[in-house]
Amino acid sequence: MYSLFIGLTLGGLPILWKLASPIRRDVWGGVVLGAVLMGGLVYLQESGVGGAGLSGPFGLAAGGASAAGAMILPGVSGAFLLLLLGQYEPIIDAIKDTVGAIKNTDAQELARQMKVVIPVGIGVVVGVVGVSNLLRWLMHRFERPTLGVLMGLLIAAPAGLYPFRAGVEPQIGDVLGGAVVAEENLAEMRSVENSKDWSQEAYTPSPTQIAGSLGLIIAGFGATLGIAMLGRDKPDRTRQGDQGD
Repeated sequence: MYSLFIGLTLGGLPILWKLASPIRRDVWGGVVLGAVLMGGLVYLQESGVGGAGLSGPFGLAAGGASAAGAMILPGVSGAFLLLLLGQYEPIIDAIKDTVGAIKNTDAQELARQMKVVIPVGIGVVVGVVGVSNLLRWLMHRFERPTLGVLMGLLIAAPAGLYPFRAGVEPQIGDVLGGAVVAEENLAEMRSVENSKDWSQEAYTPSPTQIAGSLGLIIAGFGATLGIAMLGRDKPDRTRQGDQGD
């Protein structure tokens, strides 16, 4: 999935390159700035700091706003940004549990999940309205540097999605999800349900794994380009007909 995300993300580069052409110094300055910003975000996430401050209602709202805003930006993945912020799985789990609570008419569970869903929903609305207006203002006044920043964000984004990593089973004394691992909860902490919180270590991939990863990157890259091609402006036949009449 990380390989697929890399492809989906990089697939936005040709789109932005075409919009920013011809590429000059003002665009390259934006590329450097965007790459530095994304590199800093990746560093914070890899060091365990990235998602630390994004907890509670305000943190969830900030995550929702960031993801919704990213969806407006050409080629930037909102899901990828949530991954970097460490909020992708908590939000997805909350949505699934909300659906389950509605099916089971479990009011108590539904109320518990609303503590996640409502702040995220508020953040989404704020993100769409705020980022769309900010982007419109920036594109109107600083179009080429803004496109450069977006390109820099995409170029540096895959640094946080290195696919050849595996979870390391927690040991007694480790801290997992804010709880200390002890003999009493060791089995629970090593369960599949908690594996998403395990620390990650890079490993040397096999040729088959490398080939599979490259295949998924190419597939994601092609998917983004395909969607972009489908979204190209087409001649308005109705308008042409009216003009002919």
